[in-house]
Amino acid sequence: MFTYHSETLTAGTPVDVVVVDSVDSTNTYAKTMPLAKAALVLAYEQTGGYGRFKRPWRSARGDIMMTLALPAPALRGDTLLSLYTGYCLVKAIEQYVSAGVSIKYPNDIYIGDAKLAGILIESLYSAAGAIERMVIGIGINVSGDAIAPDSGFAATSLAAHGYNGDVNELINGFIKMFFRYQAYLSGETALFIELMRPYHRLYGTKRRFVHEGKEMTGVIKEITETGALMITFPDGVTRPVSNVTFSSQQT
Repeated sequence: MFTYHSETLTAGTPVDVVVVDSVDSTNTYAKTMPLAKAALVLAYEQTGGYGRFKRPWRSARGDIMMTLALPAPALRGDTLLSLYTGYCLVKAIEQYVSAGVSIKYPNDIYIGDAKLAGILIESLYSAAGAIERMVIGIGINVSGDAIAPDSGFAATSLAAHGYNGDVNELINGFIKMFFRYQAYLSGETALFIELMRPYHRLYGTKRRFVHEGKEMTGVIKEITETGALMITFPDGVTRPVSNVTFSSQQT
């Protein structure tokens, strides 16, 4: 079990830190708290965590449960922001883990063929329809105690790969990376996509997925500057597809 230290977490970053002992969801907390600048919410316990499509996210004391809240995000796209967050997480984690760390589109982090972390982006809108706040929920398996055998996918933890470092420094590295490369979110998206390419585990693979309620199969070719996937379908046609959900059994 570790202790969060605000001084280490925020060193060299533009964020405020809020640490709570127990919360239903750090995203829910971050959506309702007063927010004058970017803030990081961390909890030692999360009783009602959730992922995409409100699927339950299991976590235990000793894992990282956090949400980065942004009052004025540079990016207007949940998928692209999720991929960017994943890239920054991978770069921070690979400083401590020698095994190959990768991104599974659009919001999972893997080590080898097992899931290590998940990302959930949620947006809050004004009455006029403008984005007022975006929250980036991140769950990282540190100890592995919350990994369930019936989760539907292979899962792993930092501890399983020899990690015994200070989580405050790991999180600080992620936050620094996130704000250091914000330019990629506002005009340099093509360069970011190119930097992310070596970490993306789906390039060139044939996958089953669901799009607009239909199950489909195709070969993943590229990620566009808007965060969509370029997919080649069995008829030979290649086109961009957004809002894709991959089968949990496919790593």
